[in-house]
Amino acid sequence: GVLTRRLLSDSQLKRVAAVVLDEFHERHLESDLALAWLKRLQRTRPDLRIVVMSATLDANPVAQYLDGCPIVHSAGRLFDLSIKHLPYSPEPVEAQVRNAVELLIDEERSGDILVFLPGAVEIRRAMRECAAVSRRCGLLVLPLHGSLPPKEQDLALSPASQRKLILATNVAESSVTVEGVTAVIDSGLARFATYSHWSGLPTLQVGRVSKASAKQRAGRAARTAPGRVLRLYTEEDYSRRLDHDVPEILRSDLSQLCLELRAMAMGHVTDVEWLTAPAAEAVEKAESLLDRLGARAEMARRLARYPLPPRLARILVEALERGVGDDGCVAVALLGSGVHVEKNDLLAAMDLEPDHRVQQHIAQLRRLARLSGPKKHNDEALLISVLAGFPDRVARLRTGNQVLLSTGAPAELAGTTPPYEFMVAVDAEDRKEKPLPLIRMTARIEPEWLVDLFPERVKERSSVVWNRAAQRVDAVSALLYDELVIQE
Repeated sequence: GVLTRRLLSDSQLKRVAAVVLDEFHERHLESDLALAWLKRLQRTRPDLRIVVMSATLDANPVAQYLDGCPIVHSAGRLFDLSIKHLPYSPEPVEAQVRNAVELLIDEERSGDILVFLPGAVEIRRAMRECAAVSRRCGLLVLPLHGSLPPKEQDLALSPASQRKLILATNVAESSVTVEGVTAVIDSGLARFATYSHWSGLPTLQVGRVSKASAKQRAGRAARTAPGRVLRLYTEEDYSRRLDHDVPEILRSDLSQLCLELRAMAMGHVTDVEWLTAPAAEAVEKAESLLDRLGARAEMARRLARYPLPPRLARILVEALERGVGDDGCVAVALLGSGVHVEKNDLLAAMDLEPDHRVQQHIAQLRRLARLSGPKKHNDEALLISVLAGFPDRVARLRTGNQVLLSTGAPAELAGTTPPYEFMVAVDAEDRKEKPLPLIRMTARIEPEWLVDLFPERVKERSSVVWNRAAQRVDAVSALLYDELVIQE
């Protein structure tokens, strides 16, 4: 992401002789965009060198994409590695980890143990589950994941006088090297970046890692000495896994990618030569959202300045224009953090003491927006800014906890029913077990704002209906925002 942000301000990469894209097998959206841009740039800058690196990548397709460039193999040094698949267990993953730790300790008395788990929640559960065995065997139990403060991450990475049991996410798979590890316990699970169909914001879902990731994890046990790997899944399970993870460009929301293309003036997505081309339906959906957010020309460049999903960038830009930039930073940080809060109203949630991750995000956004001086509060200006980022998520309260969305579809509200009739659904999800989507957080709006801000989406409809109770014909005139009646 740092490279693509640089490309926005320095599209020719002046004074840069070479770009190395490491761990390319992870196939992030940003790395695919960077590779496509670099290939295009190389036509006018033949002196620019491009290096794509990975320990597990299938190199041939990338080499063909880069006009048949040479492939360099480096064998490196890997010690002997034994891999054992454990039989299926119905126990929760933290209990399986404890059993595997006990198995390793019974058989080996030295070397640190690295455990791969999908996320911070699973790490905390495993720490509690392994507390007794770690005390008994003198293990130093340490977590390692991206949301930890740097000092706590350094503890897991630094040498220690005790044997360490490091419980990590896939940040330890390729991003960092943990010295002294001679044994790996692999849950076979990870949290993959995806997006909420409702909010269009990034989310994480737990899924099974590919064979390539499993190999990468196993290799962490044989860096400095012979190593062992215990996989908490069967060999048959492993054989059925994908060879490589599905590229993000095929499974993620593409609105951020399309926004960056607009800001870079690279043309339409279909004009770009991709290593893996995105689906036409996903591109159409992303472009439609950007048009709805008004992200054209100068506005696209303004939104792309912020390392945020387009919806949140639109809220922040609007809040800055309306003089409530500080509150805009708080709202955007809260919505983008994924942190669960007790309140289902945005303004009420903003009044709560923010989580440390939200505080970090607020501080970063304030620096980017160059905010200083006294803070100004204006709820109406902030709520209009939120509407600017979610113009397609307008809803009207019906009965009980049910609302009707501007798409014409119904949904349910979580928690207490809000004291207002019109709202924006800023956090919602589809539910497999129930037919209606669940809206977890709302923000109040006034119907006249819709008329003022989006007159092109407002239409009049007249009809004649039979009034059975009064035994007469009534003429009904209604004002609609998309498919939602806002006045009748």
